[in-house]
Amino acid sequence: MVQPLTHTSRNDPSSIISDNHRRAVLRTLLYYDLFGFPLQIDELRRYSDIHWPDPSDLDAAIDSLVERGLVEREEAWLHLGRHVLIEERMEAQARGERVMPRAIRRSRLIARFPFVRAVALSGTLSKGVFARGDDVDFFVITSPGRLWICRVLLMSFKKIFLFNSRRTFCINYLVTEDHLEVPDHNFFTATEIAWLAPIVNAELFEAFIKANDWIKEFLPNWVPTTNRSTTGWRHSLPARAIETLLSGGRGDSLDERCRKLVERHNRHRYDHLEPTEFELAMRTAKNVSKHHPRSFQARILQRFDDRIREFENRHNVSINPL
Repeated sequence: MVQPLTHTSRNDPSSIISDNHRRAVLRTLLYYDLFGFPLQIDELRRYSDIHWPDPSDLDAAIDSLVERGLVEREEAWLHLGRHVLIEERMEAQARGERVMPRAIRRSRLIARFPFVRAVALSGTLSKGVFARGDDVDFFVITSPGRLWICRVLLMSFKKIFLFNSRRTFCINYLVTEDHLEVPDHNFFTATEIAWLAPIVNAELFEAFIKANDWIKEFLPNWVPTTNRSTTGWRHSLPARAIETLLSGGRGDSLDERCRKLVERHNRHRYDHLEPTEFELAMRTAKNVSKHHPRSFQARILQRFDDRIREFENRHNVSINPL
């Protein structure tokens, strides 16, 4: 096991990783490097896993790592030696700007469906980028006890009118407004929540963030920001009529049938997943729907651990928290 040194020998990189400031900078850059996503300095502070009360501490940590050749800085950009990623991110940002208006329109369309109460962009577009092959992902909050009716209606719309295209209509996470807390408490989920871009019903998303204040354990510097594209939620007349029709016991029964239908379909289609992996990736609880058949969360967290170990071995440093 590498032991950090207390002196600052230029020929020994481990000597400059002797405190949590430098370790945190490297951990954050390593995590986003998994996605080919170089960070700007303000982003690194905002999404770091330790608190930075004094900006000069962050500057000093970055300067030290740059001096030793472990981090590269180009103006406001920071990366781990892959300069090409800056150009790729800028290109993806330009593509994201072109896709965003359509994604906002789709968000507002989703909000007009029965039982939908709030909509946010998630995935890559919520981070302001859109690479070739990416999907437009949505996070949806529904009314209590009607999540599965809502999900079936949205999926039916996608299959019938959008020819089952995921590219511009991928709804992979839904929660109900009476159970807003996301059950998976880890760095990956905290980061995805922090990057969400609310489009419809900012007030409900404020309640959602309060219900998930556990993310501060992983991202102590993060604070919500206002999205200028956010609009208020209002009932559409057709949605109101359907909701009235499906109120009471009739709707309760139908919602449970929809939940069981989706669960049976998923268990048949993704029977290669182990039971614990299925529960994590394809959650079908009454108040939450999660559809991540490629177990993205588990794979990213494992790759992050592997990347840390590989970096430590290659540079003879220790960068996990003390």
